[in-house]
Amino acid sequence: MSRRIIIGTRGSPLALTQSGMIRDQLAKEWPDFNFELLTISTTGDQLQLGPVKPVESTKAIFTKEIEEALLRKDIDLAVHSAKDLAAHMPQGLCLGSVPKRESAMDALVVKPGLSLEKAGTGIILTGSARRRRQWMDLHPQSKVEPVRGNIDRRIRKLMEHQNATALILAMAGIRRLNPDLLGCTVEGISPHVMIPAPGQGTLALQCREDDNRTLQLLKPLHDEETDITLRAERSFLTAMNAGCSVPLGAFAWIAGENLHLAASYYPSESTSGRKEVLIGKPQDPEILGKTLSALFQ
Repeated sequence: MSRRIIIGTRGSPLALTQSGMIRDQLAKEWPDFNFELLTISTTGDQLQLGPVKPVESTKAIFTKEIEEALLRKDIDLAVHSAKDLAAHMPQGLCLGSVPKRESAMDALVVKPGLSLEKAGTGIILTGSARRRRQWMDLHPQSKVEPVRGNIDRRIRKLMEHQNATALILAMAGIRRLNPDLLGCTVEGISPHVMIPAPGQGTLALQCREDDNRTLQLLKPLHDEETDITLRAERSFLTAMNAGCSVPLGAFAWIAGENLHLAASYYPSESTSGRKEVLIGKPQDPEILGKTLSALFQ
């Protein structure tokens, strides 16, 4: 039996860092195996290199080519940011493991020398429709402009933009990559204030459903609580049948014996958003997600 495991990953600095983390954890658990990274360019990566464009209607732009490589058996395992996964996974693939979640919150990256109050009333950069709509609800006096690219590129664009005061990024990406902030300060935004994208801060380890070897190798990396919260958030996303162009957020957490799920949704540019919270049981995360989605229909 081959002891070589090929891990597919996007080529961005953050993706390589995250995939390298998983490779190192697997190598520690299974020293007799050889875990190798294979970089795969995705449609989303190509779009990031161009000018600002409307976001595509499906999250699969960051996963499609990697999932196709899995189905062709070119790779054995894919490491995704869970928020990039489409609502519906291709037939034959599954999430083999969900490691412990990093912070789910968004973060405000503020230009050097500016106070948080000053930054909040200025021009904010973000490529996310969800972040734009929620930020404008919280700070109607500010303006939001689009930005694209990896984390380092977005930070440079913030510094080069004469009038921009801050940039919104995922806190998990900042913590994992530890980029050069060029003197900027970082302020976390509570996920109860700005509801994050479903799966934000979570890594999704995807493999083939019939690949028992890889499924067995992934077991030590699995975190049950993170799996439950991700299932609730993705159940809501799936029930809403929404792509990444839709301003939608979902955040689940376990408190005591209960599973809480908060969600936000903006049906269109001309309508106001709504936020709802439901409480259920950790044993039924999919039911909670579907039930919450019904409140927005």
